[in-house]
Amino acid sequence: MYLFLGGGVEVNMFNGKEYALTYNSQTLLEHLCILTNTLLSEVDTYKMVKDGMIADINAHQFEIAGVTLRVQNELNLKKYTQNERAYAETIRQ
Repeated sequence: MYLFLGGGVEVNMFNGKEYALTYNSQTLLEHLCILTNTLLSEVDTYKMVKDGMIADINAHQFEIAGVTLRVQNELNLKKYTQNERAYAETIRQ
């Protein structure tokens, strides 16, 4: 199990104990979404295309769309039970 800290470690100067706030899964996910949106807002795609860092915008958009679709499918599959997944696999074949 990994422990994610929600800030710095504080030391109580009277008893010497250290305290830290930890993220639960919900707050960690919220924090990561905020961080991701902040990072994405900092990316200047126009400048990257102009400087040649991105050669073909359409190829990158298709790649991003494919990854997004794969992640959404995996999240949806986790919601199904084992029997429902077997049924969906049978239908697909």
